[in-house]
Amino acid sequence: MWLYVGVPIAMYALVYTVRLGESVNPAGDAIYAFIVALWLAAVSYLATRYRYVGTLRPDTGQPN
Repeated sequence: MWLYVGVPIAMYALVYTVRLGESVNPAGDAIYAFIVALWLAAVSYLATRYRYVGTLRPDTGQPN
């Protein structure tokens, strides 16, 4: 779960620090990286969730 939250935030921080000395607006560059990482995390989450929908038994919550 924390992977989906931490990766976009880490990507923002990484791009911000890399672009700090060479960009006019490093926060603007970093927000684009954050949005891309957020979309990738959302797609990854939804693909994983779609793969496991309906595979748990309702009575026990264990895999079929």
